[in-house]
Amino acid sequence: MQGVAGNMSSYRFNECVDDGLRNMIVVTGIYRSGTTITGKVIGSFKDIEYAYDPPLLFYLAYLQHLGRIKDSELLNLVRVYLYYDYYLNYLHGRYNFRVKDEGSCILHMKPCKEVLEKLFAVDNIKNANSKNTRFAFKFCNLYDLIMPMVREYSKIKVIDLKRDLKQVFSSMLVKKWFFQDSLSTDSAVLWPFFNNTQRGKVPYIVTESDIDFWLKSNDITKSAYACCRFAEKKIKLNEEISKLENSKEIYFELIYEDLVRDPSKTVKRISEFTGSQFGALTQQIVNDIRSTESRFDVDEMIKECDPKVKERFYQLNAILGY
Repeated sequence: MQGVAGNMSSYRFNECVDDGLRNMIVVTGIYRSGTTITGKVIGSFKDIEYAYDPPLLFYLAYLQHLGRIKDSELLNLVRVYLYYDYYLNYLHGRYNFRVKDEGSCILHMKPCKEVLEKLFAVDNIKNANSKNTRFAFKFCNLYDLIMPMVREYSKIKVIDLKRDLKQVFSSMLVKKWFFQDSLSTDSAVLWPFFNNTQRGKVPYIVTESDIDFWLKSNDITKSAYACCRFAEKKIKLNEEISKLENSKEIYFELIYEDLVRDPSKTVKRISEFTGSQFGALTQQIVNDIRSTESRFDVDEMIKECDPKVKERFYQLNAILGY
């Protein structure tokens, strides 16, 4: 059967594509683990062009998760998408400004003057200072895509956030992503769904053998189950990447609790790991980093969870070091 993207291994792309991405910085982690603020910090560094949650990656991660695309095809789709839709446009100042009050807005990472100068001054890639500019992006739960990227780009830098799974769970309850009322609406969502059931939407992270169990579960169990699936992928990546000879040079597991406890020290470590310098707004961002209080008594809330899911939840959190 022909692959999703055809026989892309027989195609070649301009060298500028790999030149632009070979030393990119990738921020990932379980949802609600501090990836957004970490990405914002990196986006504020000098000579960094930063993309927030490139949306096509949701679909590409889904294809990889289900084994519906070869690594070579996946990598080609990712590299062309990131280079042309993001890095090249950002070099020209064509940013997705997003909502101005969102932390992911470029104006919260770079001075307005710098953004406008690039927008009006760069009319050709030759004038875009691409040799001195690195691409960075943030995307949660990228674990299915990381290893193909690491194998292709030996100078890549991966920052993987780690946070107490109980606090991740609490934050997910606030978002209500996996509550039945949220799943039954047609509002914007973060991931593809299985289309083989008429009884409700089932996110692709649910194993097919667990679909009936998922549909019968309450909101607490669904949210804890999702945390488990994300944690399993994170742990698997950590194990795989630790086997690489250059793992310490390309992979940094950033502990969320360290970031909020001592932002200055932790951001300095991020700067050293990436080899990037503070930008005009970096210190201001660091000064604003705060710890958030849990809105739920997690140990009390999780009593409503299915016993096996609850047991797995605590087991995985222990593996993560909590």
